[in-house]
Amino acid sequence: MKLSYANLLSPYPLRLNIGSVKKPKLKDIAEMSFERFNEYQVLLRFQSALNTASEDNGQKVADAFEIIVQTKSFQEEYVEMFNFFFEERVVFHDSFFILLDKKFKEAEIHDLESEFDVQDVKGIISEKNFGDLTEVIAQICGMEYEGEEEAPKFKNKLAEKLYKKMEKARKKNAVFNKENKNFSIPNIISAVASKHPSLNFANIWDITIYQLIDTFQRLQMNAAYEINARSVSIWGDKKKKFDDSIWFKNRFD
Repeated sequence: MKLSYANLLSPYPLRLNIGSVKKPKLKDIAEMSFERFNEYQVLLRFQSALNTASEDNGQKVADAFEIIVQTKSFQEEYVEMFNFFFEERVVFHDSFFILLDKKFKEAEIHDLESEFDVQDVKGIISEKNFGDLTEVIAQICGMEYEGEEEAPKFKNKLAEKLYKKMEKARKKNAVFNKENKNFSIPNIISAVASKHPSLNFANIWDITIYQLIDTFQRLQMNAAYEINARSVSIWGDKKKKFDDSIWFKNRFD
């Protein structure tokens, strides 16, 4: 499920049929720690990591949800992560993650079956919706969409080869690439706070993580636009390559 640009930009929770996913603000992440948030990102891409490992080793692809329900430490990790993102209380019980009414968010739970009624259950995370759900949360966090999209049609082998090369480069330079320290969340916060005309270290903490990434990418586009505009104003644009609308181009759809 690929979210719309409007849904991602909105600061309000995303209402799903099993519960409401919050859009974490920078202050929420900082309070928890950026390191812990990075670990959540790894959990969100657990199935993707398993797929890559299987491809590299030529083995059968393991199922992330199956591993989680069989491993107590993983269950605890995902319960913590889901509770960070959901407005509802999330608990693990009998091979499912159960979402309880938000009134139980801070309550101590001793015996799930005896303490709650059916009407207290707002939703269930199972193997059927786990993949879609983690993909939705990943998008909210500004991570690249990894769902299935229609593959482009190529006129020849060279075009296909160039496309794959560009995709590989895009992923390598994607925001949150852990191999590039320039794209760490603290560094992006610092860059945006120093470059943006109104966001600064006093107010930047109230925007969501997706809004930060979007603003960062817009600043990059605007910087390139200003350089090109200055060049055209001096040297002209004989080949008519300058696009004066690039600063507001829709980079999402």
